[in-house]
Amino acid sequence: MSGLIVRLLLCDGLDDGEVCDAELTATPDVTSLTQLRTIAFRDLGWSTRGGRDLCPRHNTRKAATS
Repeated sequence: MSGLIVRLLLCDGLDDGEVCDAELTATPDVTSLTQLRTIAFRDLGWSTRGGRDLCPRHNTRKAATS
């Protein structure tokens, strides 16, 4: 038997009612979703708002601070 745990962050943003297809897959050294979110937010332009994870394209906070 084999098993695999994949830590994957999906964008919760919408484009014309369609869910965004942006995703971020953790490298093997990332051991938790919290760690992946920290990397995504700190280094890659992702954000969280109202319990939703947003890719750089949907990150309205980034647009507001630029």
